[in-house]
Amino acid sequence: RQGLRSVFSRRSHTDDGVRVRSENGKLIIDLHIAVIFGLNIAAIAQSIVNKVRYTVEEATGLTVKKVNVFVDEMKQE
Repeated sequence: RQGLRSVFSRRSHTDDGVRVRSENGKLIIDLHIAVIFGLNIAAIAQSIVNKVRYTVEEATGLTVKKVNVFVDEMKQE
């Protein structure tokens, strides 16, 4: 969504990078990221999923059902 909007608008939509919602008492977290071209996207996404799940559950005591990582942009170094 953020990536598509940036095509039509020159404004930054950094506030749309994270969305958290609850489903049956468990959290679903959507993250929109930009990655540097040439990096292993699958490894980066898995690392983010693990870190976010652990950090949120430890900090809040709530169960994270799912962490979705969306790559919206590829950047050159």
